[in-house]
Amino acid sequence: MAEHETDPHEGGAERPEENPIAVSLAMTGAGRAEADRFLQHQRHLSDEQNLYLRQSIRPTVWGQWLSVFLRAATALVGVAFAGAVALMVWDAAHSQGLLIEPFSVPTELAARGLNGQAFSSMLLDKLTTLQTQTQSNRPAKSYANNWGEDLKVEIPETGVSLGELRRFLRDWLGHDTHISGEVWQGNGGLTITARASGGTGEAVSGPESDLDGLMQKVALNIYRVTQPYRYANYLDRDDFHPGVTDIDGAEKIYRRLISDANPVERAYAWNGLANLAWTARGDDRRALDYYRQASAEDPNYAGAYFGFAYLALVHFSHPEEALKAAQAYARLPNVANRTFWLDRVLGDNADLVRSTDSNRRRGIINRASPGDGMAVHGALHDGQGFLTAWRELPPQPPHQNAVPAQYMRFVGEVSLHHWPAVIASEPALEKMFQTVYPGWDHKVIFTRGLHPQLALARAMTGDIAGAESLIAPAPADCYDCLRIRGQIASEAKQWGRADYWFARAVAEAPSIPFAHEDWGRSLLARGKPDDAIVQFTTANKRSPHFADPLEGWGEALMAKNQSHLALAKFAAAEKYAPNWGRLHLKWGEALTYAGKREEAKAHFTRAAALDLTPAEKAELTRLAAANP
Repeated sequence: MAEHETDPHEGGAERPEENPIAVSLAMTGAGRAEADRFLQHQRHLSDEQNLYLRQSIRPTVWGQWLSVFLRAATALVGVAFAGAVALMVWDAAHSQGLLIEPFSVPTELAARGLNGQAFSSMLLDKLTTLQTQTQSNRPAKSYANNWGEDLKVEIPETGVSLGELRRFLRDWLGHDTHISGEVWQGNGGLTITARASGGTGEAVSGPESDLDGLMQKVALNIYRVTQPYRYANYLDRDDFHPGVTDIDGAEKIYRRLISDANPVERAYAWNGLANLAWTARGDDRRALDYYRQASAEDPNYAGAYFGFAYLALVHFSHPEEALKAAQAYARLPNVANRTFWLDRVLGDNADLVRSTDSNRRRGIINRASPGDGMAVHGALHDGQGFLTAWRELPPQPPHQNAVPAQYMRFVGEVSLHHWPAVIASEPALEKMFQTVYPGWDHKVIFTRGLHPQLALARAMTGDIAGAESLIAPAPADCYDCLRIRGQIASEAKQWGRADYWFARAVAEAPSIPFAHEDWGRSLLARGKPDDAIVQFTTANKRSPHFADPLEGWGEALMAKNQSHLALAKFAAAEKYAPNWGRLHLKWGEALTYAGKREEAKAHFTRAAALDLTPAEKAELTRLAAANP
């Protein structure tokens, strides 16, 4: 071939790839057929290799997915275990329970079944009973050394377990109170000692036959050392454990606790002193001071505001001070009966009766007593509701935590203007207070509450002299006393004196509506409807849901020959006192003057079915006859 001869395939189609082995066979002189057989064998071998690889790779992929799943499951189990451990650590760090360890007891006692766990269980039962008997509205979580409901007997475990781990964490991180103790036999009896968290124990000795009494003493010792506030509560109430009351002992504990480093503890201690001053020492003024101290220590302590509002309003007739406490109480989170005292102070009786009925249905008894429904229905001028509340009154509790029903009935009778019934109840009421509440300040109760209302009843039945005599000792800072002096003077038509006393009452409690409403009634009785409307308007601004000034306002408009305007006032009053007989009586009268006789008849019929005084019944008869 010449040096520059061109390859016939150059620049043409691409040559098929040559198998080097086949080329080698050809070059060594092997035939074409033999080369083709070799190439076919190679292709077959290659196909088999590819099939093998495909079959071997597929299980490997599934194995990889399974491996991923197992790793993920392992991770989840690990996270769950770590979460469980974290929860146990958190629970241990916040643990404040009482753990009673098995007592150390002599072998002879253990052989008879009185082993260490038996003594621990007896102590647990006694402590649980003490907590049940303790009368306190204090939340368990507010105690610095709080058991809550977490009282347990600790049983030793063997081996390594979650129980052992939990106990280790609580011992290390928690704040549990551990109770341990020993029992000895000797001198024909037993000596039992129990101590809290390694402290010194107080030995109790006695015959084995009095084991229950011995364990009660042991429990009281533990209760006194570990829960001083609850122990003081136990001592200062005899509601469920007569004969146990130790007022002096309780007061010593409270006075020690008012120096505690914890302000919440100090607040509850001041509250305990206030309760003692009120119910046991007969010193209501000091009780008010102690309640003030309690709320100053802890502005979020609801009990201090509640107790202060009760004393200020019910015992002292200081509604302006009671209103401030009621407002503070209503602002607190998570309190029961949030508006109870606001409603009472401002006369929102419709809302008050709703909450009272709700409490009765739910079995809740507040300090105002289960008979409070009678007083509230009386304030609503609802005679039928008053009688229903009396008939449905549950048996009186065997303790002194509720005002007796006969006094609440008396208060309701006053509001309903059942004056003969009010006067008839006088001797029994004084005796009741002296018998049921021997430790109370009866002078405060009588001169500021009971006697002024009895004086009003006398005045309304024509005994002005008797009324003046009974109201004379009333103190000058008593709001209801000032109001009643004005009402007595008004009943005697001594208008100048009436204005003087009403003005004094308004100055004593400028935020309260009742004196304004009384003054408006007095002005209306003397023929001054415009001046009366001024007072009714002020009373309505003080308490928009108080029905009485709205009804009086309507009567004043009628006196001005504006019966068509009075209808709106009567309709507004009905929202807050729907079962008031006088309201429907006057509403019917206004409708008659407005020419709406059929509507007037409906209201006269309604009034006839409701509570009316004798004078109102006579007026109804006259009006119904004039509107046949």
